[in-house]
Parts: sequence; structure tokens; C-alpha cells
Amino acid sequence: MGDQDMNQAFNALRAALDQIEVGARGSQHSAEAVHSLARAVDNLRTKVWVHITTHRGGDLNRYLGEIRVRRATEVCSGLLSDLDADNIAPGTPGIDLLRGALRELKMACKLAKR
Repeated sequence: MGDQDMNQAFNALRAALDQIEVGARGSQHSAEAVHSLARAVDNLRTKVWVHITTHRGGDLNRYLGEIRVRRATEVCSGLLSDLDADNIAPGTPGIDLLRGALRELKMACKLAKR
């Protein structure tokens, strides 16, 4: 598959995922399936990138970092929505670990600005 064909396939997949996500809004079960599918697509994206970099060169660590930032942003947005809707109780197991991880992440992001 050539670069142009691959780009078209990725664009079609991205558009299909966007349609699925819009259609799944309002259904908790569907939303979970969409997020699971998104993780699978990220895994596929990583494997494709490994293949591409193996044959053409590139900065895999930078690309993986971009994927992680995008996924973390999605997860944080979901958490914010859940917190706003009171779907996460104050004593939820792991919430203290999350707070600590967020503090560390906040500090690391400040350092990364420089």
C-alpha cells in the first residue's frame, strides 16, 4: 500500500470512528465500546509507526509521546465530565493516586514549557 493509499485509509478510519463516537453519545455501553476501539486504533497506529520507522527512519519516541498526550487529554476530559456529573465519588479507590499523579504531571508540564 502506497503512502497516498495509506493516508486515505487512515482518514476513512478516522472519519468512521468520529461517526461512531457521535452516534454512541448518550449510551454508556456504546461509549465504553468506542473508547475501547480508540485504544485499539492507538495500538494499531503504534504498530504501523514502528513498521514505517523501521523501513524509513523517524523519531518513534516523539510520535509515541504525541499519542500519549492525545490519549491523556481524552481521558482527562472524560474524568472532568464524570466529576462534573458526580459520577465519581470522593472516596473512589485510586482517587488519591490520581491526585498525586496529576500533581507530578502538572509539575512536569511546567518544566516542559521551558
